[in-house]
Amino acid sequence: MNSRALFRRKALGVVAVAVMPLAAVAFTQPASAAPAHGYYVAITGVRLDPGRTYTIEQLRHLQQQAAPMVMHRVPTSVGPGVDKGVTPYSVASGFVLYNPGYRRDAYTYDSNWGPDTEEYCNGSCTQVSYYQTQLHEVVYGGSSKTWVLKISVQHISGDYAADFSWWYACAVNVSGPDHYCKNGADPSQTSEPMGSSGTTLYEHFENNAYNNTEFPMVAATVDWGSVAGVNRNRGWDACTGPSTVLCTTSGTGA
Repeated sequence: MNSRALFRRKALGVVAVAVMPLAAVAFTQPASAAPAHGYYVAITGVRLDPGRTYTIEQLRHLQQQAAPMVMHRVPTSVGPGVDKGVTPYSVASGFVLYNPGYRRDAYTYDSNWGPDTEEYCNGSCTQVSYYQTQLHEVVYGGSSKTWVLKISVQHISGDYAADFSWWYACAVNVSGPDHYCKNGADPSQTSEPMGSSGTTLYEHFENNAYNNTEFPMVAATVDWGSVAGVNRNRGWDACTGPSTVLCTTSGTGA
């Protein structure tokens, strides 16, 4: 095993789960086509009132009107890293600099906490479980081509989820369509299970001597068994080259 493989930390000890896009979970059917019996939906990126009941139409409206950024608008996605009708080097859609978070300093970025809620619907919908996730991004600086990506998961209330998983990619921010990292970067579009409190990834971006702008893409899945919700975080742009720092401004993914 090479030193790079030894350096990468992987999640431990949880059965793998399918990473499902929210569009395929919550709102694939119009409200009039809702099942006759009770069913579950996952709502991500929108904070709901746990003591209130909602109709499917209200939940759809809340997600459509959510601002400034939400992590669910993925109309063409068939998975976190697979989009229909795009070139091989286009990147997955729906990843945003969530709400938009905080560039703490030249090396550290934190997203806002993103809600991930399970609702039970039978005529009206009520919250049965509430989680939230966050992305913490650190670049080492200098000549290092590594960023540290901590995915935090918190259970706030209600039922406990059955499984958790992550998905990762590195992308290059260019004037045309963004593309996944190459040139010595660790593989993109990788996924593994993680523990119920999250995990930490150590990943290499492109090993270039010239200046470049790159960013991580991280999806965190909470799977309750009956339904799964995916928060899609875009990290802050890193200005790479002879010396690496977080850029003073960043693309948003919106």
